[in-house]
Amino acid sequence: MKKTSLITILLLTVTMSVSGNYGSSQDDCSLCRPDAFDNLQDYPKPQAKPVYVCPMHAKVVKDKPGKCPECGMSLVMKEAAKEQYTCPMHPKVVQDTPGKCPDCGMNLVRKEAAKVQYTCPMHPEVISDKADKCPKCGMNLVKKAPDSNSTTVKK
Repeated sequence: MKKTSLITILLLTVTMSVSGNYGSSQDDCSLCRPDAFDNLQDYPKPQAKPVYVCPMHAKVVKDKPGKCPECGMSLVMKEAAKEQYTCPMHPKVVQDTPGKCPDCGMNLVRKEAAKVQYTCPMHPEVISDKADKCPKCGMNLVKKAPDSNSTTVKK
């Protein structure tokens, strides 16, 4: 009985050490480290299919070059928007590729595209996400300049 138990334990020990489960710790696991996913930007991103549009008719969209069915103009390739990355602590640091901030070493994050906002020419404190009417005077709202520093009032 003792020989059988000893052989069983010996076989289990050998099997576990060969498979790598015996004696491994969390430090040995490459996916368990806190920095395991820091280099995801090194992998290629899936490429979007090219899109072709008519310069005169934005509703005409095709997946290959050709002629616009409405006006006969050649379709042109629509360029994909370039991504930009910025530091959460240093917004003036902007790069075309992800990486680390040269000032503080933090990971750069994807910069969000600027939202279009609308304001009233007579009441610049009125700001809306839609081209609508001013609730104070009824004038049409116009696109707000991106560097304007008024406070946002949702209607």
